Amino acid sequence: MISINSKKKVLISAVVILTMFLAVNKISAKVEPMTILNQAKKTENRTNKIASFCNRISTVEANLQQKIANQKSKVLTNQTDRLDKLKKKQDDIDSKITEGRKQRDANLTQNFQILEKRAQTADRQDAVKKFETAMLKAIQTRRTATDEARNTFREAVKQLIQQRQAKIKQTVLNLQSSREVAFNKAQSLCAGDNIDENSVRSTLKSDLSKTLKSQFANRQQDVKKIGTQIATLAQTRRQALKAAQDTFHLDVQKAVADFKSSFPQSNGSSDSSDENNDTVDSASPAVSNNSSNSGVKNNQ
Repeated sequence: MISINSKKKVLISAVVILTMFLAVNKISAKVEPMTILNQAKKTENRTNKIASFCNRISTVEANLQQKIANQKSKVLTNQTDRLDKLKKKQDDIDSKITEGRKQRDANLTQNFQILEKRAQTADRQDAVKKFETAMLKAIQTRRTATDEARNTFREAVKQLIQQRQAKIKQTVLNLQSSREVAFNKAQSLCAGDNIDENSVRSTLKSDLSKTLKSQFANRQQDVKKIGTQIATLAQTRRQALKAAQDTFHLDVQKAVADFKSSFPQSNGSSDSSDENNDTVDSASPAVSNNSSNSGVKNNQ
């Protein structure tokens, strides 16, 4: 038979085991709901985060569209300002050229009048008239050539700038089209099953980055291209101005030589010889004022 002490030990052991069992079940009952709750919260946060990003896509797209529009407006405004400043500078140059030509023409007229007063005979007067005609023709030929070179350069530069403006507008249209495609793709990903936030975000970023890099590279090439083209135009203008000046000098030299040949040195009295020399020397101011003092720079 089992003693009373043994029964007590068995009973105590049973109570301890039961107590431990209940304690373990109680802890498990607390841990399991907490684990489930934490997992639920994480899932909810992730879902909210995805939903928040997808819901913000329209706002992000609108902001990007506004930035593109603002940049387009800024670039076109800057170019318009440059064109206005360029036009003002050109008008100032034209005004100075016109005033300079008026002054030189007035000086030339005075010099011609001196020549005419010293030409006492009909032959000499005829020689003076021919000299005046030759000089005026040489001056007008140079002015026409320099004006043409200047206007050709300006018109070509204007066309290059207008072409660049057209390319900027086309670039903006390309950006807007690429932006629309990229955001439509992102919105489709947000509307699908098993949404991966990182995938949506990275795909959108990659699509936009490729578009921006491509358009930026094209724009940089356009900037370098227009710079080279303007430099070429400027070189062509300089060559045209130099050619006009060289032709002018040759025309003036011939006019002076023809004029001097009309006044041969006389074997007669010294008075006649001095008169011839005075008449020929009077041509010097006319040549000087319209040759060395009115070069290419003054006739641009």
